[in-house]
Amino acid sequence: MKSLDTYYKHAVKSLTPSYGERESQNIVRYWFDVRAGWSRMDILLRGDEMMNLAWFEADLDRLMASEPIHYLVGKAYFMERLLEVNPTTLVPRPETEELVRGIIEYIGSETALKVLDVGTGSGCIALGIKLLRAEWTVSGLDIQPGAVATAQRNAATWGLDVSFTTADLRTSSALTEDVIVSNPPYIPSSEGASMDPHVVGEEPNIALFVPDDTPLEYYEMLLDKGTQVPPKRSRYFGFEIHEDFGAEMKLLAAKFGVKNIKLVKDLQGKDRMIFGRYDG
Repeated sequence: MKSLDTYYKHAVKSLTPSYGERESQNIVRYWFDVRAGWSRMDILLRGDEMMNLAWFEADLDRLMASEPIHYLVGKAYFMERLLEVNPTTLVPRPETEELVRGIIEYIGSETALKVLDVGTGSGCIALGIKLLRAEWTVSGLDIQPGAVATAQRNAATWGLDVSFTTADLRTSSALTEDVIVSNPPYIPSSEGASMDPHVVGEEPNIALFVPDDTPLEYYEMLLDKGTQVPPKRSRYFGFEIHEDFGAEMKLLAAKFGVKNIKLVKDLQGKDRMIFGRYDG
């Protein structure tokens, strides 16, 4: 039996050489929150409470071996809700939540829209949109069956009517939904070698990296397939992008006839999202 405070301090001390003290504190607080339901205040107020945490040592060994905390506990927060994640999905980041809110703000008050999230992963974008616009019909697709199964479970857990299917964008037919949204792979492969393993973790390479010589290939496919069939009304595009390719993305979107292009910075002041409208 050990006190909660002893468990907490031991975990932080063990992880600090790899993550630094502040990040280690954040990891341990998140771990205790999702694994045991202890808030930061609980850790402070119940520090002297004696307990036997059967999962502690095995979990800590995995964290010390650089397993991402979100994959360890199998959950990540998105739109203030817990979402299942695993190595077939990316861990949703704050920028992706900004994309959800950004596309809704860009479109405005239009109703009865059909939305497609391409490369849906955990389903976070599709579910976030449906959460905020219940009247829209939302679906998602992903090339990985495991990701699609995860997204389907998340839809059931959140109680949202969103459909997910397994499909490859490369071989898909024209995209005719009213809204095409995506956080596709956009990191040039050469950047992967220099990225901190704690940043990339065990996330699927297929969802992260693109060839150095064609860094915008997925956006080109999305825009090409999304403009092959003239829309009956405006068709909207919303993408999360690499911070270094904002200007190139504006040119690419314009090449396919997209208008009212809006490049948006994230909370860190980096070009991160682009929105546009296609009228045929």
